Amino acid sequence: MFFQNFPLVEYDLNDNESILVTNILKRFRIRRSVIEDSSFYYNYQLQDNEAPEVLAHKFYGRSDLHWLILLTNDIRDPYRDWPRHQQVLEKLVEKKYPGTSLFLWNADLITEKGDRVEPHVSHFNIGDEIEWLDVENANPDPDGVPEYEYIESGVTATVLDWDPQYMKLVISDSVDWPENKYIANNTKGIAVVGYVLKSVALSSEAIHHWEDQDGLHVNPLDLDRSNANDADNPEESAGRRYRDAYMLGETEVEYTLDYPPKDYILKAITNTQHEINENEKKRNIKIIKPDFVEDILSDFKEVFK
Repeated sequence: MFFQNFPLVEYDLNDNESILVTNILKRFRIRRSVIEDSSFYYNYQLQDNEAPEVLAHKFYGRSDLHWLILLTNDIRDPYRDWPRHQQVLEKLVEKKYPGTSLFLWNADLITEKGDRVEPHVSHFNIGDEIEWLDVENANPDPDGVPEYEYIESGVTATVLDWDPQYMKLVISDSVDWPENKYIANNTKGIAVVGYVLKSVALSSEAIHHWEDQDGLHVNPLDLDRSNANDADNPEESAGRRYRDAYMLGETEVEYTLDYPPKDYILKAITNTQHEINENEKKRNIKIIKPDFVEDILSDFKEVFK
C-alpha cells in the first residue's frame, strides 16, 4: 500500500546462496507521545476471533490497516504476541507441558553401602531413564546404619525436565506412578535420589509457581509462614517451605502479619492457569482514534520516501 515507490531489486542467486536483507520496518515506531497520551487512543479488550484485520475494519473501515493495530501495541510477532483462541491455547499448553510431573521430597540419599548423604539434585538430566522401586530394611541394626534392599518395579520413564526449585521431575510416561516410592536413576547408576510425595497425571496441571493476592511470584524456597508458630519469626518456627506445602497437597495458604497489619493469601498457579493468565494480559490493547490515523499515515509515507 505504501511501498509502490520502493525500488525493486533482483538478485541472481544459486541454489545454495542466500542474502541477508535488513527489515527496515522494525525501526519504525509510533511516537511515544502519542502512545502515552490517552487522548489519542481507546483502551480495548479483545475477544476471541478478533484478528487485527477485523479490528482495523471495525475502527477504520480498512482491513489493510491491520499493521497499525500491531504497531500501536508494539507487536512484532502476531502469531506469538496476539492472544490465542481457547482451542489453540489448549493445544499449546498440551505441547508445552507434556508428560507427567513427579514431586520428590528432599529425602536422604541411601547408597548401596547403606550410607546416608544429601541428595544430589543435579543427577537428573534430560534423557535419563528412571525407575520407581521399593526400599525395604533388610537388616535392621540399631547400633549402626541399616542395610536396605531395593525392589525394582520394571516401570521406567524418560526424564523430560528437572526443576530443582520445586523438586519437580517431568517424565515422558503417563503411568500413574505411586506415591511414597523411591526413584532410581538407571542412566547414572544412582540407587535412590528422592522420595515421591505427590504425583500429577498431567504436567499441564502441575504447579508453575506460587503467587500472592497481588499476582507477585513467591519464592518456593521461602519458609511457609502459615506453618510457623510465630509468623513474624518464620526462620525459627516454620517447619517447611512453600515448595513442601504444595507437595503435601496444599494449593492455597494464608497468614496474617500484625505489623504491618496485612492478610496474605498465596495460591499455587498451575501451568495451564499460568498460560491462561498470560494470554488474558494480551487482550488489553490500545486503538489509535480514527481522527489521528491520517496524520500517522502521512508520517509513515514521509519516513519511507
